[in-house]
Amino acid sequence: MSRQANGYGSCHKIGGGKKRVRPWRARVTDGWEWDEEKGKAVQKYRTLGYYATRKEGNIALAEYNKHPARRGTADITFSVLYEMWLNNKKPEGQALRSYKNAYNHSEALYNMKVSDIKAEHLEAIMSEINVGIAGQKLLKTFWNQVFDFAVSRDIVFKNYAKTVKTKDKDTRSSNRQPFTKDEIQVLWDNVDKVAGVDTILILIYTGMRPSEILGIHKDNVYCDERYMIGGIKTAAGRNRVIPIAKCVLPLVERRLQVSDYLVSKSNGKPMTYEYFRIKVFTPAMEALGMQHTAHECRHTAVSLMTMAGIDDRLIKKIVGHSTGDITERYTHTYIESLVAAIDMI
Repeated sequence: MSRQANGYGSCHKIGGGKKRVRPWRARVTDGWEWDEEKGKAVQKYRTLGYYATRKEGNIALAEYNKHPARRGTADITFSVLYEMWLNNKKPEGQALRSYKNAYNHSEALYNMKVSDIKAEHLEAIMSEINVGIAGQKLLKTFWNQVFDFAVSRDIVFKNYAKTVKTKDKDTRSSNRQPFTKDEIQVLWDNVDKVAGVDTILILIYTGMRPSEILGIHKDNVYCDERYMIGGIKTAAGRNRVIPIAKCVLPLVERRLQVSDYLVSKSNGKPMTYEYFRIKVFTPAMEALGMQHTAHECRHTAVSLMTMAGIDDRLIKKIVGHSTGDITERYTHTYIESLVAAIDMI
């Protein structure tokens, strides 16, 4: 006998022996729910009835399936659909982090029934999202994959994400505010009192991106010469010399005494950016009554160097912006010039 299609339902014989007059049970899926113990979405079932023969049970299933609106998938919410899709796709590493970030941007959909989500709901989120072009494309890709999965499971019959357009420009706010001198002093006053403040100061006095400091291994830190090798994102930024200001050298040395990474979790493993932002940076800002983003540390470094009169080309080299000249990248004189510059702030 051929296998029924997914979501169609089933007819099977139940126990009870010859005494049971109607031993055949027809049942259909009646929605999905997340099972914490199993770590996945599981089907809920509803019994249509009990029948004397398999043929009668299958007739009941056929009649039921003439009316798709009755299907048990109608009440699946976006959050349950996401868990189902995630369990099916099983992404790992950076891909998993990217999808989770896209899911976080979809909060308005969490409790909506998937069958109720239309193009206008997705367009509303896309119109208000505060991310760059790449982030917009990632969000659309995420929606497309999730709703394609929903279509393949007969949860919905159309993927409205395919009609959503990304915006034609980077809509992230450019109104970044550097830390003031008074705020920097507050950071120094609390460096041994509030967790994470030492990392914030290292960011300010090196000009690193938050994602860059999270990848610095002790093998790439040269405390005697006061510089690190690290950086990401651009050709000029990758594997560059990052000078360490004299004032934060003790903070760097102290951190490397307890872990192989400059910034790490309590178990010594490196952090992701989301972990750093949620578990370290935001709690520190809340404890000190400040309102800044982690990227404003880097903006502060550039502002301090500009106010100190440091040559623009040196500033670009320190923070990893392109200058068109990489011939002196690792010479002793080059490193000394960057260290001298960062000490001016």
